[in-house]
Amino acid sequence: MFSLKKIRFLEVFLIFIFSFLLFANQSSARDYVYDWYVKDFSTEIKVNLDSSLDITEIIIADCGDLENKHGIFRTLPTKYKTEEGEYILPTTLKSITDENNKAYEYSKERDLDTITYKIGDEDVEVKGENTYVIKYKVENAVRTERNSFDELYWNILGNFWNMEIDNFRAKIIFPQEIKKEDIDIDYYAGMLGSKSKDGFDYIWLNDNELEFRSNNVIRMRAGLTLSATFPKDIVSPYQYNLWQKFIIAIDKTMLKYIIALIILILAFSVWFKFGRDPRINKPLIAEYEPPEGLSPIEIGSLLNRGRRSKNSIPATIINLAVKGYLKIEKIEKEGIFSKTDYKFINANKETQDLYKAEEKLFENIFSYDDEIKLSKLKKESRIELDEIFYSVSEDLRARKIINKKSFFIGMAMGIIGIVLFFVLMDISIIVGLSSFSFFIFGALTLHTLTLKGAELRHKIEGFKLYMTTAEKYRSRFYEKEGIMEKYLPYAIQFGITKEWLNNIKNIYGEDYLNNHHLSFMAGAIMISDFNALNSVIGGLSSDISSHISSTSSGAGGFGSSGGGGGGGGGGGW
Repeated sequence: MFSLKKIRFLEVFLIFIFSFLLFANQSSARDYVYDWYVKDFSTEIKVNLDSSLDITEIIIADCGDLENKHGIFRTLPTKYKTEEGEYILPTTLKSITDENNKAYEYSKERDLDTITYKIGDEDVEVKGENTYVIKYKVENAVRTERNSFDELYWNILGNFWNMEIDNFRAKIIFPQEIKKEDIDIDYYAGMLGSKSKDGFDYIWLNDNELEFRSNNVIRMRAGLTLSATFPKDIVSPYQYNLWQKFIIAIDKTMLKYIIALIILILAFSVWFKFGRDPRINKPLIAEYEPPEGLSPIEIGSLLNRGRRSKNSIPATIINLAVKGYLKIEKIEKEGIFSKTDYKFINANKETQDLYKAEEKLFENIFSYDDEIKLSKLKKESRIELDEIFYSVSEDLRARKIINKKSFFIGMAMGIIGIVLFFVLMDISIIVGLSSFSFFIFGALTLHTLTLKGAELRHKIEGFKLYMTTAEKYRSRFYEKEGIMEKYLPYAIQFGITKEWLNNIKNIYGEDYLNNHHLSFMAGAIMISDFNALNSVIGGLSSDISSHISSTSSGAGGFGSSGGGGGGGGGGGW
């Protein structure tokens, strides 16, 4: 038989061992910190008689000894939806400090229905435990629209935390006018939509203060939602200002669709008046040479109304070669797995007669040396596409080929569209998205052609017609020496290289084509080699471009976790 003293000793010993194992497990779970986690999260929510909440959050977050950690971010919702409608939650940040009341550096970002505070300095790394004290006020938090009761339906822990939380505690302080015997409490825990009660317990600290505590580690994206109902006419309803009343009225009626339609019609009307090219009511006839001596890159930009063309860079390189500014040398592959390459050789010819964009491209190619392989040119990405094509657009506007007035109207429409988007998203998503029509139609208006530009484009189409139906105009070929090479860059620009060479073959004969030496190629390179070259050089523009772009209520059990207002989430960075 065990004595009472021995039994008592055994009980104490077992409790000690159990406690030791429990805390040892909790400690070892954080022996290695692989990312931010919250060691302790305490929040105090003070319910005010004007339906607002004063909230203080104390978050102790730990990132261990990890590198490149700067702080945390906190996301707060500014509205939420229920079956009764959409509720706005005007939120005012009071302060973000550490435990010693020292202010943190932070940035703020609005995104549709949320505000995110990014806390920390990107130039300062943090280690270990860091304490963040966040104080803010939320208005319109108590729901007062029902006839029989008012309700605080609130996500006291939001479902959008990207960090685990070891310990959570929330104190809700009700006004003195509301006693615990007047309040019906329900709560929902777990992932979004859950009705579980697991993981949390609550107690009344006194007649007006309620406290929730977690009893397990809280997983990422798990939350806690409180439903506290109490008698009416204690808390006064939130008083909406005129702008907020306007937003609510629009959201509850068809007015938002009417406003969205009006915005679309306005944007379309501006484009219809200023963004369409003049019509040329003339039959399309063949033009036997490039209109006004336009270079391939000018033609490409004009056909694309000032925007870049994917064929312009390879066409311009061949055009520089045809004009004698550079030579192209074929480099035969050396091994089984190697590819045929090409070398560009500077002919050291004065470039002052070149079109500005052509001169810029030439300088880009030979910026470091007088010889460069095409493969190396691709890797180094030394061709400044944005600068080259911007100079073409600028020149076309200066020559009154692209309409300057339409350009500035298009710019203004784009700016208006962006401003309207951020202003109108508060009213309605549909209204906000409709403002993008100004941005879209503005982009279409940017590069409207003048009458001169439209006539020039008509002639360019005639020149393309001539090149694609060249067999009809054999006499023109015999009159022009070197016409095949001279117009080869234009064929590349139009994307009709194969058709152009076939026309040459049909006019001059296959023997002529196969034995013709390309003057801009170094060495005995025949036209038959050009197809391989064109295939390789054709990928140059896209390679450069891709490199640059890379460079309901909660009362009565009808609620669920995440169903209330507030909460939001956060994470580390």
